[in-house]
Amino acid sequence: MLKMAQKHRIMVRGHNVFWDDQNSQIWWKVIHWSVVNENLHFNFFQSKLGSGASAQIYNQVWQIDKTVVLFMNEFNLLEQPYDPNAVPSKYVAKMNQIRIYASNGGLKMGVGLESHFTTPNIPYMRSTLDTLAKLKLPMWLTEVDIVKGPNQVKYLEQVLREGYEHPTVGGMIMWAAWHANGCYVMCLTDNNFKNLPVGSLVIIDKLIAEWKTHNTVATTDKNALKTHHGR
Repeated sequence: MLKMAQKHRIMVRGHNVFWDDQNSQIWWKVIHWSVVNENLHFNFFQSKLGSGASAQIYNQVWQIDKTVVLFMNEFNLLEQPYDPNAVPSKYVAKMNQIRIYASNGGLKMGVGLESHFTTPNIPYMRSTLDTLAKLKLPMWLTEVDIVKGPNQVKYLEQVLREGYEHPTVGGMIMWAAWHANGCYVMCLTDNNFKNLPVGSLVIIDKLIAEWKTHNTVATTDKNALKTHHGR
């Protein structure tokens, strides 16, 4: 799978190195790592190794590969305004704790936002993105899905457009890997690999076509200037 991705110039993102609820990991050649997954909701490593465990783990991963961006991946920062563990200020504080740890000054850090939505609150999502953008780090929506329902397609488009339009968001990953026994929450295709509504031309293919780079012909004004606003 990795060789196929490299052959077609598809970048691969590593899901996580460590997970605070004790899941397994695997080695890949990747552009990103989410290092200690869901570090605001769980504290397994801190409880065993001390309060500085996460910062030390980030440092050790960085020592192994200094080319990869190391993400702090978390859920409910965008999805749930009322989750006391996922307050944006707590995320900022945890990120700063990791960054100021001894010898961590050179780390390439990133903000990972899982984005498992039921009913998105777009103004709250925008406000959180604005708050986290002050960290001045790469920011990705890492696990985007929408719970199945009559508004699933509409909600997915709202979330993807909001993420795309924010200047700090560098990428979005759909959490929709197909499995014969069913997807985690959201499938893009059925078991015959026919597009379901969320994977149809109306949404995913439509947005890819809309957002891809096109050749543009423009004419300058009398001052030999041509300006462009937006992506």
